[in-house]
Amino acid sequence: MDVRSLVYCPRLLRKRLPTINFSSKLPAILLGTVVVAIAQPWFVTAQAPSLTTPEIAKAITVRIDGANTGSGVIVDRQGNTYTVLTNWHVVAETGSYTVQTADGKSYSVNSIKLLPGVDLAVLEFTSSQTYRVAQLGDSDKVSEGMTVLVAGWADPDRVNDERGYLLATGNISRLVPKPKKGYALVYSNPVKPGTSGGPVLNDRGQLVGINGQAIQDARTGAVDYLGIPINIYVKLASVSRGNSPSVSPSPSPSTRIVSSSSRTAPAPQPSPTPDRVSYFSRSNFSLVKTLTGHTGPIQSVATSFDGQTLASGSRDGSIKIWNLSTGKEIRTLTGHSDLVWPVAISPDGRTLVSGSDDKTIKIWQMVGR
Repeated sequence: MDVRSLVYCPRLLRKRLPTINFSSKLPAILLGTVVVAIAQPWFVTAQAPSLTTPEIAKAITVRIDGANTGSGVIVDRQGNTYTVLTNWHVVAETGSYTVQTADGKSYSVNSIKLLPGVDLAVLEFTSSQTYRVAQLGDSDKVSEGMTVLVAGWADPDRVNDERGYLLATGNISRLVPKPKKGYALVYSNPVKPGTSGGPVLNDRGQLVGINGQAIQDARTGAVDYLGIPINIYVKLASVSRGNSPSVSPSPSPSTRIVSSSSRTAPAPQPSPTPDRVSYFSRSNFSLVKTLTGHTGPIQSVATSFDGQTLASGSRDGSIKIWNLSTGKEIRTLTGHSDLVWPVAISPDGRTLVSGSDDKTIKIWQMVGR
């Protein structure tokens, strides 16, 4: 028997000790070591299992409801006051807001503060419950190809009639050197409306960004999902990792104190607007016109690059072309024998492409529009 097994297997040692013949040639120091090992008790220390990144995401993500909907991340706790980081466009609309934590409890938002120059805001709520606080990572170490996880509370859609928690895995596809409104992270995670303000986590469960925008490329129809690096928040809020944000206790012009009685607030500063399309903001929108004409549900719409023409595909098997300025129908295209799913307009506005359940793709020349 190897003497080393005596140190690591005390039960085996106790059973076989009477039959072991220690050589008289063994050094005394080795024998002494064995004896000490026998005398020592055998302890097993139980360690609390660490959370996986998806578990961390769910624990730190909050759902925001009220005048608008969105998501947020718990980034600090001071006593019973929690700080939540989200997008400014989520809470830019004046009104009351609540946050729902991972245990399903809802809390009124006490104050809302805009961070200057970026699409970020911090909220505060009060609770005696203990909730997990996000560990801030270093977004300067984020690189192309890195795996990231985005979480948030998606708005109702055709799959879910209620808001539902969403977890999306993807990769960093681009880093923007001169970002607008802080949006320097571009990733492939297929997030949905309502998840604005949710966390972007690295594979260690550290917060490296805040999810916030989806911008469609009019040339290709592809969608870029964008986030704001957490280091921007660190610099603006004077946060050192592991410490709490240095947020002024007195209201500034960009801070709204939300009254628990009246639930009213002063008018906010103008909110940062996405460059083209933000799927995650319903703030500052007003209905311009309603277009009617299809006899079946509409499956898809596309606008021309110049913003003058709209195409819509429907389950009635037709494609309608509209003048966006007047809201009038220009023409109806018929040719598919089944419902029409996607439609797309080329960057020069001269070609339209449609796909259908009739297993065909049709290309249309948009002449004289």
